[in-house]
Amino acid sequence: KALRDRINSCPNIIEKVEEVITLDVQRSFNNTKSISSTNLSNILKTYAFYNPEIEYCQGMNFLAGFFYFYFKDEEKAFKGMLGLIQKFDLTELFNTTLPRLKLYFYVLDRLISMYLP
Repeated sequence: KALRDRINSCPNIIEKVEEVITLDVQRSFNNTKSISSTNLSNILKTYAFYNPEIEYCQGMNFLAGFFYFYFKDEEKAFKGMLGLIQKFDLTELFNTTLPRLKLYFYVLDRLISMYLP
């Protein structure tokens, strides 16, 4: 709640990612009644505010949606998403240059060529 209050007091920080978040949220979970676009947007805006280094990256909406679907609570979903990203050091997976994702695809490519030639 305190974090949400800080976000509301600094709308200019969220303004630059809000359009991208809105577009992604509209494209994901639109047939799922238990995940509202408002809840999903709130979780993603909170993360963008919490982690200004990354802000928002396409694909985070699915993580946030999964946690919201499970917890049915924005705060718990945010904490779950944050915990997962921190525990497994996934920040590079969501960085704008996607260095970790490129590494994972390289490893996957090598494994496929080794075991499924």
